[in-house]
Amino acid sequence: MKKITLFLIALISINIAMAQTDYYPTYDGTFDGTTYAQTFTFPTGAQSWAGFANNNASIYSLSFPNGGEVSFKATVAADAEVYFRFEANPYPNVDPAIVTANVSLLASNSAETVYTVTIPTHATNTYNSALMYVVTRDVDVVLSEIKILKYDTDGTTVLDTYYPVYDGTFDGTTYTQTFTFPTGAQSWAGFANNNASIYPLSFPNGGEVSFKGTVAADAEVYFRFEANLYPNVDPAIITSNVSLLASNSAETVYTVTIPTHATNTYNSALMYVVTRDVDVSLSEIKITANASTAGLDDNLINSVKMHPNPAKGVVKFSTASSELLRVSVYDLLGKQVIPIQTVKSELNISSLYPGVYFVKMDQGTKSVTKKLLVN
Repeated sequence: MKKITLFLIALISINIAMAQTDYYPTYDGTFDGTTYAQTFTFPTGAQSWAGFANNNASIYSLSFPNGGEVSFKATVAADAEVYFRFEANPYPNVDPAIVTANVSLLASNSAETVYTVTIPTHATNTYNSALMYVVTRDVDVVLSEIKILKYDTDGTTVLDTYYPVYDGTFDGTTYTQTFTFPTGAQSWAGFANNNASIYPLSFPNGGEVSFKGTVAADAEVYFRFEANLYPNVDPAIITSNVSLLASNSAETVYTVTIPTHATNTYNSALMYVVTRDVDVSLSEIKITANASTAGLDDNLINSVKMHPNPAKGVVKFSTASSELLRVSVYDLLGKQVIPIQTVKSELNISSLYPGVYFVKMDQGTKSVTKKLLVN
């Protein structure tokens, strides 16, 4: 554990020095014939309460004064059950919470059967944590097109649709994403990012896409960043192709450089699988934008004060800049434990257990990460 801690501290220190900003895309938007699936597994050995947390913070806060529904497509090789839970806040301040009924996924059903489950009506509560649980152990549950629907006052009309990203594994669950470019798909078919909270992107000093990849046969992928959604795509950046090798171990880490473009911004992030009919399993996809110099971050380090440290319950911030300060918190394993929030002077950290955390602060185009001790 000591080695892991030292490695993470070193990694974050390097991140500060290089002045990077990280974004987490959700490439579940298929177009023109590609296929996409998420595989969720609750293995033997995982804690009884292990599950999957939504990492798309842009859907919060949720409310269901007139009820709602979760819908998705599912494929299973053996019968399994799943359910969904909405909590007031991340653990431990979870109450009040809503729990749906279990959904029975049947192996006898065709692939990508559509399932739905009702979200009960709760008149006044809001929810800032969306979880999914697989009840049946050791069955790969393949899901796609997961949607949370919020009903209008008539209880049937869809008022809002949210797209959760249940890739936050906790306490022993496993998660992978599978992207396929099948025979018959259009030559330009690919995968669009659906996490709108990452936009606009800019790469005045270049950047990088990193991810873990697993393939049964050699395949290639690449990434493209466009000014806007089709047809107003120009200017655009295209990365080199990344060769994913079947001879590599599962979850090999791959990276590809994002070229430098001084002034352009991008509101569409796409991924393409070049090789047809190969299931490309990816996880932990991350877009990193480099800031100009460490000197710029030095200014942010000096201008943003975080206190007290150690802290308990609340940590306070002060800054000389009038720009908005966006703050998020990560544990030693790199898991986001408090999603991005815009703060004026303080952040409630009462949900955190005592220990060491890292607070990521973004202000304008600058970003810095500082260590926080919680007692």
